Amino acid sequence: MASYGSAVREHPEGALLLVRLVPRASSTKLAGMDADRVKLRVSAPPVDGRANAEALEHLGHVLGVRARDVVLISGERSRSKTVLVRGVTREAVLRRLNGAAPLESAEMHRTRSSG
Repeated sequence: MASYGSAVREHPEGALLLVRLVPRASSTKLAGMDADRVKLRVSAPPVDGRANAEALEHLGHVLGVRARDVVLISGERSRSKTVLVRGVTREAVLRRLNGAAPLESAEMHRTRSSG
């Protein structure tokens, strides 16, 4: 399991999440760490903000927060992004990320096995 500690920071409004986005992936999922950033694969292309929108929606789902509480702070046109997750602590984000990783791995294995 990835250690996400270096990718999550405290912020006065919640927590900052450092993300490395990989657009045009086969599916949307967390994919461990890339240096000090959470690697997030999204199936959307990086056109007209679609990859960013899909990334924010997926992070909201994984972290259990409303979509409006996940905000892109920097990196709109870059693969390296900083995302603000409003109303949650760093520790809560880490718990959710660590809880999400095994589930996605199991889902990926099940998909491969059934194909």
